[in-house]
Amino acid sequence: MQTLKPTLTIDIWSDLVCPWCWIAKKRFEQGLNRFEFRDQVVIRHHSYRLAGGTPAMPFKDAIVKKLGSQHSAELMMNQVGTAGKSEGLIYNFDGMMFGDTEDAHTLLVAARKAGIADAVEERFYHGSITEGRSLFDRQQLTLKPPWKMTIFAPPFPTMKPTHSLLASAAFRFL
Repeated sequence: MQTLKPTLTIDIWSDLVCPWCWIAKKRFEQGLNRFEFRDQVVIRHHSYRLAGGTPAMPFKDAIVKKLGSQHSAELMMNQVGTAGKSEGLIYNFDGMMFGDTEDAHTLLVAARKAGIADAVEERFYHGSITEGRSLFDRQQLTLKPPWKMTIFAPPFPTMKPTHSLLASAAFRFL
C-alpha cells in the first residue's frame, strides 16, 4: 500500500527592486536546504511590483523620497548592506535603480515556464544590485551583452525561450 505524503505550499511574493527580497531569497533557500521534508514543499512565486507605474530613478533618490530624509535613507541602506553582507551579497547602492519592474517580471514568468527562473532571477538580482545593470532597459534585458544571457529574443513583450540555451552556461560572466 502506498502512503500519501503531505505537501506544504509556500507562496513567495517579491520584487527585483526590493532591497530585502534578495536577502530573504538567500535565507529561504538556506532554510529549505536544511529542511528534512524539502521534497514535499511546493513553492509558488508571485511578482509584486513595489513601484508600479514609476519611472526608473536612482535607488538612493527613491529611498530618500520614501523615508523623508537622507539620514533615514543612509540608516536603511546600512542595515540592508550589513544584512546582505552576512549572506555573501554585495549591495552597490550608488549603481542601483528603482522603478516599475513589469518588464523584468514578464521575463521571469517566461523563464518559469522554461524551467530556468531561479537562474534568471538570481542573475537579475546580482546584475542590478551588485553590478548596477538596468532592469528598466529592454535592450539589456533581452540581449546577450552585457548580461551574457541569451534567453529571450525581441520582439518584446512576446518573448519566447530560445531552444539553444543551456541554463548552466547562460549566466556566467567571463
